[in-house]
Amino acid sequence: MIQVRDLGLDYPSGSERVQALTGIDLDIAPGECVVLLGPSGSGKTSLLNLLGGLERPSRGTLRVGGLDLVGASDLELARYRNQRVGFVFQSFHLDGRRSALENVILPLCFGQASLARGRERARALLQRVGLGELCHRSVQRLSGGQRQRVAVARALICQPELLLADEPVGHLDDATAESVTELLIELHREQGLTMVATAHDDRLMGHAGRVLELSAGRLMADRIAEAPSRHAS
Repeated sequence: MIQVRDLGLDYPSGSERVQALTGIDLDIAPGECVVLLGPSGSGKTSLLNLLGGLERPSRGTLRVGGLDLVGASDLELARYRNQRVGFVFQSFHLDGRRSALENVILPLCFGQASLARGRERARALLQRVGLGELCHRSVQRLSGGQRQRVAVARALICQPELLLADEPVGHLDDATAESVTELLIELHREQGLTMVATAHDDRLMGHAGRVLELSAGRLMADRIAEAPSRHAS
């Protein structure tokens, strides 16, 4: 599914260049659930952006589902982002002028899918994430947890093969974060998605099959995730 070799990413900083990622080698099989773990500045979001075709690497090779993301044209990358990848962001990135249903349908406006069928699928997805009765409500009137559920539904509207989540529960309280995490894992399993998520703490780790630890732009560890622990309150 995902093959990465000697991947690097540099950013200009004044007269110098800063290495955000260096020498990343990585394989992720179809259907895996992987968490990228590391502190702020470790490179985990940069790696996620490269996997999603949001940025181009400075060096190395990167293939996702047979597509060479390094050599792909801008049009090929745009189609890849729209049709093959679902994104969930920490800050939701919803259109506050639109309803939950309209936000979920929005990615279809950039593709060739039938909007009529897309509307039916959007309703079904909102029902699946527990917001069926709120589909016409403005997202500005939804709680943080509800907004993230809308974002999850939107990420799945184009039936992607890869789901990328950048600290998807980072802005949520513990109880809401747990429910959204469980929803993401359930959908990952139900739909057979390959899922890669970033985290800076252990809330997602126990639900993943695999944890990749990054530090200062380098992959430091690749290990099997431990089962989630339950602590009495």
